[in-house]
Amino acid sequence: MRIRRLSSWFMERMNIDSFGKLVDESVGPFRPGMNVVFGKNESGKTTLNSFATGVMFGWPDGRSRQNTYKPENAERSGRLIFKSEDGGESALIRTRNADGVTDEVGLLADIDVATYQTMFALDSDELLSLDDAAEVTSRLLTAGAGTETSPTEALRQIDARIAGYTSRAASATHSIANLTDQLKAVEADIDEAQREAAQYIAERRELENLEPDRAELARKHDELNGLIEGRSADLSLLQKIEHEIAERTEQRAELTAQLDEIDADEQRVAHLGETVTEDQIALRDLSPAEERAIRDTLDDFQVERDRLMNAVDYAKRDLQDSTAAYEVLEESAKQDPVRAGRTKAAGQVAMSIILPAVALLAGIPTTVYGISIGSLSITAFGVFLVLAALVMGAAALVMAFRPGSSGPSLEQRMEDARWVMLQDQKKLDACEAELSEIGERIASYYRFNHLSDAGRSLRRARSLLDDARELRTTDAVFEQRRQNVYAQIAAADEAIARAQEQRDELLADADVADVAAFEALVADAIEQRRVLMAEGERMDTRLGELNQRLLQARDETAFAELKQQRAAIRCQLEESKRDYAVLLLARRNLAEAVSVWESKSQPEVYRLASRLFEDMTDGMWMQVRLTAAREIQVVNSRGDMRDPMLLSLGTRQQLYLCLRIALLMTAQNVGCSVPVLADDILVNFDADRRRSAAQALLELATMRQVLLFTCHEEVVDLLRELDAGVNVVSLS
Repeated sequence: MRIRRLSSWFMERMNIDSFGKLVDESVGPFRPGMNVVFGKNESGKTTLNSFATGVMFGWPDGRSRQNTYKPENAERSGRLIFKSEDGGESALIRTRNADGVTDEVGLLADIDVATYQTMFALDSDELLSLDDAAEVTSRLLTAGAGTETSPTEALRQIDARIAGYTSRAASATHSIANLTDQLKAVEADIDEAQREAAQYIAERRELENLEPDRAELARKHDELNGLIEGRSADLSLLQKIEHEIAERTEQRAELTAQLDEIDADEQRVAHLGETVTEDQIALRDLSPAEERAIRDTLDDFQVERDRLMNAVDYAKRDLQDSTAAYEVLEESAKQDPVRAGRTKAAGQVAMSIILPAVALLAGIPTTVYGISIGSLSITAFGVFLVLAALVMGAAALVMAFRPGSSGPSLEQRMEDARWVMLQDQKKLDACEAELSEIGERIASYYRFNHLSDAGRSLRRARSLLDDARELRTTDAVFEQRRQNVYAQIAAADEAIARAQEQRDELLADADVADVAAFEALVADAIEQRRVLMAEGERMDTRLGELNQRLLQARDETAFAELKQQRAAIRCQLEESKRDYAVLLLARRNLAEAVSVWESKSQPEVYRLASRLFEDMTDGMWMQVRLTAAREIQVVNSRGDMRDPMLLSLGTRQQLYLCLRIALLMTAQNVGCSVPVLADDILVNFDADRRRSAAQALLELATMRQVLLFTCHEEVVDLLRELDAGVNVVSLS
């Protein structure tokens, strides 16, 4: 997996001075990438999570209902130690919220507390929704625009102000709609004050009748919601079962085709076997022990033949030497015998002088060197050379003054040389006979063990054994392949039967014949709910109008007061229209800029989220997309679209986890150095989806540092299985 770190900084340790029950504690070390903080319940995982968030963005407020982790007699304080990959070190330090956080190198410069809590601090509750996903996506993707405020955030603020000018809320005093309504109401009050009085009375009666109808409509809506939720879950399961049956059926057909291919391959091999010799068939049927015994014998033959060949070579060299010596004596016999004797005597005297001199010159330095290094063997060898030189010198003197003798006759020496030459010839003949005999033994062994095709070649014999082993391996492979396919076919049949049984039970519970009828049943319930919702919205709108009109009726004053009010409203309406026009122009320009920015990055977010969600749901849900109304929808393998609220709890958590991971991987300019803190977010996932979610977190960890807090050993084992480099920090 390719590593793409967004920042060289990573959190290496948490040093806690005082926070909740933790005092003077140090937790770590953490590393870049995936870190698992493992501990049993009550070991402090949630405390550490809150501590890290508190150091970066402020301790929990005492006015909230959540745990503030404030010790009784001390201030909350501590630091997060960050290190860079080039050896640098920095720290985020906080004591009091009023003093802020110490951030020397700007680790928090590219992130705010709202973004961190939405995207970086994850738990099971946080994964239940992603409020205003389109707004969060745009805000993260435009966070690196180079402006002090994100263009999307600026656009949101402008939209909020524009909404104020179009809002009908009573608190929006500058709203054009409210001012227009007020102006119309005032003018109507002025023109038709008497007629409106009767109308107010009728509207009050209508308001009183609307309340019970609205309550009954809400009750029906709740009943339909419960029905749709249950039926939608069953429908999703049915679609998954149908998909599984189709896949298993296709898989079984492919496996049957594989059996045919195996039979065809085996027949082709059998056809080729018609040309195989009986010796090759016998070699193929050898047991492993028999083959090892033959190979050991071949190795012994190799050693014996190499030894005999070396002996023949030595015998040939000895014969050449003895023949050369005999030929030299034979040549000497042709020369003057007296001259030859004198030359020989002179040579003997010269050798008797040169040899002692050489031994003496070598012995003295050797003795001195052996004494200097303290080596007894070298010193003894030097002394031996000196003594040998003295003995040879004395012998030379004796020979120099002794009356000369002619020594053995030339004829005697030639006879001796010829005898040596004959002995060497006999020795050569004997070695060659042994070499020939070992060749015959090898050939006989080959005939007995079905290796006749090797001749006398040991290399060829080993090659024949290798060919036989390949034939045995081929037969075993065919059988193994066939048994493997049979096992897979049995597993596919069992899975199909189990899925069909489960599908029939679901259809029987709903009293429908097939999946299409089940889908129609769910669609009809959704349509009924849509009609109820539309009726409810109409009632709410009418209720608001009636309340507003009756409120205006209660505040009526004299005619003169109404005229002053009309003039003030007209003036305020003109100001609001001018401001509204300016805001619309600014919004159009800024919206065009944000649209260009999003068009480059937003598709990548939903493409990545779709891939992760497809992997995590094993292909059941294929796509995550943003509709024209900027709402999230998911598409299953059949092309059906679903609202996230119709998904099961676990699947909805997986969807929002995939969206967050995709955003964190795509928004590379946001929170580059801060860690992602995940508190037991895999507990509601089954084993397969937990594995896929863990792989997605590991992919995120290639870019950002991730700290996963868990009390489940199986989660730790799973992450270690997927990545042996996962850093595990255990809490006592």
